Amino acid sequence: ISLGLVGSEMCIRDRVTEFLDYECPACAVQGEFITRKLLEMYGERIIITRRIFPLHGEPSVDVARMVLASQEYGSTTYQAFHTKVLETQSTWARFGTKEREGFFKNMTQDLNMDYDKLVADGKTDKYAGQIDADKAAAIELGIRATPSFIINNTTRFTGAVPVQYFERYVDVR
Repeated sequence: ISLGLVGSEMCIRDRVTEFLDYECPACAVQGEFITRKLLEMYGERIIITRRIFPLHGEPSVDVARMVLASQEYGSTTYQAFHTKVLETQSTWARFGTKEREGFFKNMTQDLNMDYDKLVADGKTDKYAGQIDADKAAAIELGIRATPSFIINNTTRFTGAVPVQYFERYVDVR
């Protein structure tokens, strides 16, 4: 999933890849803050790609599948769902399966999405394959924690890193 407005490829100087896990508290707080701040600072001159690295087990994969499947509703709905999932993570992450299902049913209804369709779409090979590919890429890069950010395939930051560190390596003018 790539974020940022793309004017022309000529103005894009840097690419940032974020590896995240929707059940990771640091991703929900620090990772999302960094992503928003980078987009605010650099706008269309940067592309941020989100990749899923589900370190917290199968429940994390289930949430990631729903978020990925929300792309079928368009980028605005996907972004709203992604944001809401992370904003409410401290609530739903502690729930059991049935409570979590009810929580997400309400959330998807609030965003005019069909929960059952979202879950079914998320279980397709398309999204399972995407998560597998993202996980394999993370492992190949030696990533062991989330959030992890890769800048231009060369510089890596993991965890709660001050956004000022990115300014040293992101070269968009």
